[in-house]
Amino acid sequence: MLDILYKAIAEELKSQRAKDIFATYGLEDVAHVDLFNNQYLYEESERAYPLPAVFVEFSEATIRQQGRNTDASQELVNLHLESKELGSTRYRTIDSQRMEKALEHLRLVAAVNEVVKGISHPAFSRLIGVGRKLDSDHEGVPVHIISYSTSLHDLSCDSWKALTETAGAGLELGKRVMRQ
Repeated sequence: MLDILYKAIAEELKSQRAKDIFATYGLEDVAHVDLFNNQYLYEESERAYPLPAVFVEFSEATIRQQGRNTDASQELVNLHLESKELGSTRYRTIDSQRMEKALEHLRLVAAVNEVVKGISHPAFSRLIGVGRKLDSDHEGVPVHIISYSTSLHDLSCDSWKALTETAGAGLELGKRVMRQ
């Protein structure tokens, strides 16, 4: 079910609705969405990717069995937002160009949050923001991590139920039985 959640987030970040929201904030669209794998932490070994970028990380999950062959989980989803380099403030004071880049990054955080919060699907509940932090150890490249919580429902049992209802008496508890 994580695949459905990932796809929903990625598609929403690339949707026309998202483009309109980014335009409202005076921003360019998110150029890259990917599954988080420490890309910005190991840039020298990664292929170049366009910015701004959003990396989707599935962090902690509490999984509980709901019944036979199905479970539900409370998922923590972190979005890592990487903007264009702000530049160093070492040996100089902040100037209007650097200030605008910083404000642009903060607008990106607000715009992505506006786009993502409230995404829902039959497989998961609405994404609810639960935290935000600046990951500031990247040589002038700002990275914010926005955390969301959602309940993920395993639909495989529902699919099995639909299959058995459609097939009628020919299926019983996953075994093939003879019709009389």
